[in-house]
Amino acid sequence: MSIGTPIKATARKRGRKAEHYKTSWDEPIYGLARRPSDGRWRNVATGEEWTEGEEELAIARFRQWERKQGYDTLTIRVPATDFADIKSFRVAWGGSV
Repeated sequence: MSIGTPIKATARKRGRKAEHYKTSWDEPIYGLARRPSDGRWRNVATGEEWTEGEEELAIARFRQWERKQGYDTLTIRVPATDFADIKSFRVAWGGSV
């Protein structure tokens, strides 16, 4: 590399990060999103969209897709108060909090 040659940054994904769906009983469903404009459901991993009037049926369809993937999903909940400060909390979760 010669002096004055700009270094290329890695390409970043464009747009807003997907907002995971939170059920009416306050359970987050990671990987499932719902469009507020038209109410369609979306699988974040595949981009598949579908229309379903009932929340429970849409979640059941998503859970069925998850089971077909052949791996288990584990949700870990750790309160921020378990860490010394917010910086160590963010470091522990890879900054994606």
